[in-house]
Amino acid sequence: MTSAPSTQTKPLPILRVADLCVDYFTDAGRLRACDQVSFELGPGQRLGLVGESGSGKSTMALALMRLIKPPGKVSGRVFVGDAELTAMDDKAIRSARMRLIGMVPQAAMSALNPVIRIRAQIADVLQVHEPSMTDADVRARISEVLEAVELRPDVASLYPHELSGGMKQRVCIAIAVALKPKVIIADEPTSALDVIVQRQVMDTIGRLQREMNIAVILIGHDMGLMAQFVDRLSVMYAGKLAEIGPTGNLFAAPNHPYTHMLISSLPTLRKKGVFRGIPGITPSLLGLPSGCYFRMRCPYAMPICSEVAPPQVSHGQDHHSSCHLANVDGGLTSRIAAEATSNRDG
Repeated sequence: MTSAPSTQTKPLPILRVADLCVDYFTDAGRLRACDQVSFELGPGQRLGLVGESGSGKSTMALALMRLIKPPGKVSGRVFVGDAELTAMDDKAIRSARMRLIGMVPQAAMSALNPVIRIRAQIADVLQVHEPSMTDADVRARISEVLEAVELRPDVASLYPHELSGGMKQRVCIAIAVALKPKVIIADEPTSALDVIVQRQVMDTIGRLQREMNIAVILIGHDMGLMAQFVDRLSVMYAGKLAEIGPTGNLFAAPNHPYTHMLISSLPTLRKKGVFRGIPGITPSLLGLPSGCYFRMRCPYAMPICSEVAPPQVSHGQDHHSSCHLANVDGGLTSRIAAEATSNRDG
C-alpha cells in the first residue's frame, strides 16, 4: 500500500525583506551600511545574524524597526505579514512597533530609564498601543509578562538599579513581548552576562518564541550560540549578506570563505589553546574595494574577485551565497580540502 503524496506546503513568511538599503550622507560622502539585503522568515522560525563589528547587523535591525534617523535614509521594502512597514507614515509605524515587530535592545544595562519603576516602563508600552485598557488590565498584563520571563510580579515596583544584569535583560524581553508581536529582534541579548545567565536568557527567549509562535532574529558574534539556537543563519560582511541558509548546512558545508573562517575561529577540544583569527580588518564603508568586498582578506581570492562583484548563487534548500568560487569546479569545499591536504603533507 502506497502512502498518499504529501500536501504540506511551505508556510507563508511572516517577515519579508526585499532589497533593503541604509545610506548615511556625511561630509565625507555616502556611506552604505546595509546593501541590498533580502530574506524571508516564517512564523516561529529563528534566524541568526552574525558578522564582525561594523558589518551592518544592528543597522539592519534599526532599519527593520524604522528607527534610522537623518542623515540616514532607508530604501527597499519590509513586510510583516501583509503590512508594509516601509510604506507607513509616522503615526502608523509608531503603532506597528511593538505590536507587529518588537526589539530587545543591545545594551539592556542602559536601555531602561533609571528613574522610573519597571511597572511604569511596561505600562507605557501597553497604554500607548492599547489606550482602552483599564488600570486593572494593565496591572494584570504587567504581572503576566513578568511571570512569562520568570520574574516575580513584585519586580514591577523596583527601579532598574535594583536589578541584576540578567533581570534587566528579562525586563527588556518582557517589554518586547508585552503586545505579542509577530517578530522579535534580539540584538546581542547575552552581551555582558556570565555564561550561566546567558543560557537562562536564551532559554527564556526560546520558550516564549515557541509559546507565542514568534519569529526571532538573533543578532550576535557567538557562532557557538547560533549553532545551538537558530534554524537559519545569515552572515553579513560590509553591509552585504555573504551567505544565508539552514544552520546545519552552513556549519557542515559553508559556501563563502568568510563563513568558513568564522566557523574555523571557534575553539575546539582537539586544538586546546590554539586560536584562529581572520587576518586583516573590515574595509571602510566610505572606501569599499571594487569587486568582492572580502577579497583583501580571502585566502582563495581569484583575479575576477577584484573586478566583478560576486552574484548570489543558490545551493538548494534556501541556501545562498555570494562568492565566485561557486562557479569553480568543487567550489569552496575542494579548496578547503586541498588546503588541509597541503597542511598535513607539509
